[in-house]
Amino acid sequence: MNEPARFALAGAVAATAWALLEPVDRRVFRHDYSDVAVLGKLVTRGPAWRPVGFALHATNGALFGLAYRKRNADAAGRLSGWRCSSTSPSIRSRRSSIGTTRRTAPQGFPRC
Repeated sequence: MNEPARFALAGAVAATAWALLEPVDRRVFRHDYSDVAVLGKLVTRGPAWRPVGFALHATNGALFGLAYRKRNADAAGRLSGWRCSSTSPSIRSRRSSIGTTRRTAPQGFPRC
């Protein structure tokens, strides 16, 4: 399975799990809002609103998974050259003003 399909599948599975847990959410928080109902009733008012709502919710999850993949791929491309390139600016600790020359990366970034 290629990468975009994996992200789309993950998004669809997550959205379906969310939709299946909505009844529990509505009971716990004592509200009657439902994503599935809103999406399904946008398309039809008949008895088919529930399966239509589930399908639209899963589709939205798949699209969100693809958007998440695109965003992370763009961010990784922008940062990859900065993190490990020999032409990247030198990142120094705050102690560099007192004579140390130790390079440090910001928290969360691997060292090259």
